[in-house]
Amino acid sequence: MTKALANAVRRIDAVYQLPFLSHAAMEPMNCTVHVREDACEIWVGTQNLSAANQAAVTVTGLAPEKIILHNHIVGGGFGRRLEVDGIVHAVKVAMHVNGPVKVIWSREEDIQHGYYRPYYYDRMSGGIDAQGYPVAWMHRVAGSSIYARIAPAAMRKGVDPDGVEGRSIRRTSSRQYK
Repeated sequence: MTKALANAVRRIDAVYQLPFLSHAAMEPMNCTVHVREDACEIWVGTQNLSAANQAAVTVTGLAPEKIILHNHIVGGGFGRRLEVDGIVHAVKVAMHVNGPVKVIWSREEDIQHGYYRPYYYDRMSGGIDAQGYPVAWMHRVAGSSIYARIAPAAMRKGVDPDGVEGRSIRRTSSRQYK
């Protein structure tokens, strides 16, 4: 890789940084829950049905088949609705009420208490030949893995495939790109 970059007709280097950011979902975070003695019914827009079901099982102590999830279309969740903290909160409140409960978080509450996107730092170097074809590309990424926390089984030998998709591709000739 180093030799290919050194021999490239033109080298391009770039650094990209993404700071900690609020997901700032377009619609307010919300969840409606009705907990009964024999079941827990949840109306929510979630990006993670399995985690939502498991969270309700953990909080209520009910069997997984007693949790009824009505998943709504997510209106711009941007990853915020991968988290189930809102569902946990709504289920806990609903366990103390005889009837359905709807919990809505204000934008201010979600930004103050929600999960932020992790900081990422990317350093890229590339080289092209005289015809403008790539001869080398190196991309280094540093950042917190989302999969390690929400889907550990998706990790591959300690690498988050979502964060570094295509990391092992190697080409021997730029002519393959024609």
